[in-house]
Amino acid sequence: MRHEQRMVITDAVLSIVIIIVVLQLWLFTATMEQYLRGDRAIIVPAALASICCFGLICGLLFVYRMKRNP
Repeated sequence: MRHEQRMVITDAVLSIVIIIVVLQLWLFTATMEQYLRGDRAIIVPAALASICCFGLICGLLFVYRMKRNP
């Protein structure tokens, strides 16, 4: 694989990871606001969404690492 192609893939994976991390930060902030207002029902769905985001990040990095080192 050429260097330019690797850089494009690296940039794409990094961009997606950054977007997911920002989404997780927003989710944490929104969850804490609701929790502090007394809404306890939001905790479990937010935790599940955060776990899914974490899984996506781990999956992206695993696939990227597998492609980088065949």
